[in-house]
Amino acid sequence: MRPTVRTPDAAAAAELSQLSNDSWHILGIATATEHSALIDAASATEHSQLSGNIGSDGPGHRVVSIGSVKIRHDASNEPVTRVMEFVQHEIHLRLHLYISSDEIRDYCSCSAREQMDTSVWGRIREFYFNKHSWSGTIEAISRCVGAYQRAADALEISACEDIMNKLKSRIQALLQKCVPNAYLRQNAMDIITDYIWNQSCNMALHMLLDDILTSEERPRNLSQQEFNYGLDLLEACAGCLRTADDEILTELSHFRRSATEHTDTMRR
Repeated sequence: MRPTVRTPDAAAAAELSQLSNDSWHILGIATATEHSALIDAASATEHSQLSGNIGSDGPGHRVVSIGSVKIRHDASNEPVTRVMEFVQHEIHLRLHLYISSDEIRDYCSCSAREQMDTSVWGRIREFYFNKHSWSGTIEAISRCVGAYQRAADALEISACEDIMNKLKSRIQALLQKCVPNAYLRQNAMDIITDYIWNQSCNMALHMLLDDILTSEERPRNLSQQEFNYGLDLLEACAGCLRTADDEILTELSHFRRSATEHTDTMRR
């Protein structure tokens, strides 16, 4: 899928050497809160004002968040900085979905109260629990995230509302498969929130890749070498997101309860 890269002339080769991976380093995954702080830091006009701030990592270096991927780069390298700012901005424009653990908890608590005195609900809940697997429910959450991102990008507001309701119901179904202890359930809720955030960032990244690779022209203000470098950066971020997804799901699996346990976690 990568565009053909021409053999660079001397000037282009010199430019490419400036864009080596030595100029940036992936630090790990940023939470939604860290991402917001890094975006705010990046808007500062004077780099000196960022000394000791989350957006600064020593003289000449900046820490940015490309979606949930946290990266340190050499801010004195102008070509690198242009690419970083371009990718960061474009990913941010495509990040349409964020849901907090507080919002999930409020929804699940409300839903449980509405259904508490309805015996039919108990049978429906048990049927769903037995019919849909742990992995199937997680996949349903992932599909909802992707559908929401696409609908939001197309400005389909009513569709976004419907998808959000489906997403919350899928989250509730997954929580019903988790251990019933209230404290542990909150931990599981936080991990599910991280998973949705990471999925949103992953979707935004692939939306940007699709837009870039299907466009007949490279983005403005980027040279061919910077453009290719940007693709390399996106590929590295995609790998980081895949690893993070695996780690998050492994952590979440520790809260999984057996299908023979019928305790309604939403009522505790």
